[in-house]
Amino acid sequence: MESRTGRRRRALLWRVSAASLVTVTALGLGAVAADATTDQSAMSYTVPRSASAVGQGRTSDVAKHNGAQEARAAVLAAGGDCTNWSQSDRALFIAPDSSWWVYEVTVSASCVH
Repeated sequence: MESRTGRRRRALLWRVSAASLVTVTALGLGAVAADATTDQSAMSYTVPRSASAVGQGRTSDVAKHNGAQEARAAVLAAGGDCTNWSQSDRALFIAPDSSWWVYEVTVSASCVH
């Protein structure tokens, strides 16, 4: 005959094992569900979009950033949600004393629609 202490230990061990099983299973299903969501959304980024804008500033980095920010806003306005961004730029004007920079910046992305 099993003692009360033995039964309590066995019941506690079973509860801990069952809780661990539930936790692992829930985590496993969550990972599968997340992968399915990622695959679904990755397939919907099928529309290529690009836009160009002129950016100006006191340094080349600021001018490029300003142009990229405007061009990205234009792409997002047309495309909704986008991924795989790329950027290219070309100098339009640089002041002789390098106090003012003007760039044309083009951004491209794959968008949902």
